[in-house]
Amino acid sequence: PRQVVNTQTFEAVIYPLFAPGTYDLLRKNCNGFADCAVCLLTGSRLDKRYMQMEALGRWADEYLSVVQRLSGGRYSPNPKSNGWDVDLVASELGVARQRLRCLPEELTLSSGCAPEEHRLGGPRRVIAV
Repeated sequence: PRQVVNTQTFEAVIYPLFAPGTYDLLRKNCNGFADCAVCLLTGSRLDKRYMQMEALGRWADEYLSVVQRLSGGRYSPNPKSNGWDVDLVASELGVARQRLRCLPEELTLSSGCAPEEHRLGGPRRVIAV
């Protein structure tokens, strides 16, 4: 059976994960948003080829500060994206899509990858079907 995620549920789940001020060029960006959105809407993941360059950049910057140097200091990791793991969050979204009844005022994820500062309005509960 086809499962439909309505706009209200989509916004209630995705918006807190991508709250203003949590963007990071290498760690929490538009590709991560697209991956999580695709996972919530379809249960599938975005093809990894779309994230290869940022993964390489993330590694190079973490160990060698390459991106920070090449940007002339304009890029520095956003501390509000610390702990963000798109694989864990997207995976959890896919599982939640299959086994949870999504009530926007009560749905949240249980992973540690969405700390309280990433949530607007504080934590919400998960209701299992």
